Amino acid sequence: MHVTNRAVVADLDLGPVVVPAGWEILIPEYVLLRSSRYFERPSEFLPHRWTDHSPLRLERRAYFPFLTGPKFCVGSHFALLEATEAVGRFLDRFQHEMLDPEPPWGREFALSFAPDRRMPCRLARR
Repeated sequence: MHVTNRAVVADLDLGPVVVPAGWEILIPEYVLLRSSRYFERPSEFLPHRWTDHSPLRLERRAYFPFLTGPKFCVGSHFALLEATEAVGRFLDRFQHEMLDPEPPWGREFALSFAPDRRMPCRLARR
């Protein structure tokens, strides 16, 4: 399970518990990404939820692949640029067809997304 840590700078009232300033807390990203509090229909694979004009409610602060604040990844812009370029080149060169119409579920507690089963597809050069 991937977690990130944060320092508590002021007493944090969580209802039945108060976390005192100076403590460090661990935030399990798995739990945030599958919470209906932050994501509408969290258990469904809905890639369009990330588009700017998606009708789905999206709490962007609950999704932080490159962290935030002083621990923000300095290479995040390059990583996004590189990933966009790689996917773009792939789509320019290949036409693809997913042979299983049902989207995969991610394995629980994986460090990064990993499908729960094989994802057969057919590729053809453009």
